[in-house]
Amino acid sequence: RRSSRNRDRPAELAGYVHEGLRRLFKGNEAEVRSMLDAPKSEAVPELIDRCAGVMRQQDLNPEMFLGRFFSAAMMGKYCETVGKSSKGGAGALATRCVAHWQKEFA
Repeated sequence: RRSSRNRDRPAELAGYVHEGLRRLFKGNEAEVRSMLDAPKSEAVPELIDRCAGVMRQQDLNPEMFLGRFFSAAMMGKYCETVGKSSKGGAGALATRCVAHWQKEFA
């Protein structure tokens, strides 16, 4: 049986994932808040903590999390802003985003 204490605290995110989410959320805060059922007053650092908690609770890596919970439109727009292709479905775009974060921020 797993301890419930570990599920209460957010997962530690790798630095590149934290920075990547911060940049992905810029300009998309309302959509992210809506997706996470977060209050309008919640700032980006708290949204990132919520995302970390979801990844931990559902045992998802960053690519799986992005592909499952974020729209292809949002990720495609982000990919365009960093000079990457915006083509593909949510899974392909999620992989592209995380690969970019690993190169740029790791």
